[in-house]
Amino acid sequence: MQRTQEFDYIGKNILRVRNELGVSQKELARRAGVGAASISKVEKGRSTSAISIIVKLAIALGVPVSLLVDNEEQYSTKQAVFFYKKFGGINHLPGKDQLLIKEYIDRLRRSRAMR
Repeated sequence: MQRTQEFDYIGKNILRVRNELGVSQKELARRAGVGAASISKVEKGRSTSAISIIVKLAIALGVPVSLLVDNEEQYSTKQAVFFYKKFGGINHLPGKDQLLIKEYIDRLRRSRAMR
């Protein structure tokens, strides 16, 4: 995928997720601490500095960055928000437990992809 196509795709993902969560551009800009014009540019794929903003937007939307940048929709926005809230904070767990959780999630993703 070319760089402009990547930014276009990411912008469309951000727009889709924002709309699914019922968040306006103005509200997202406030939450992320960026200008509303920046949100508009990113959603239209016109911002080449989007990477620095994408992390802020993901945090502001309460979703993993992968949901905004991954070109394979493996789960819905609501599922991603749920998993992010439930499992986003596994870093405090022992490494072995983190690995088990990640392996389980990977198995779920693979089984879903086979359907």
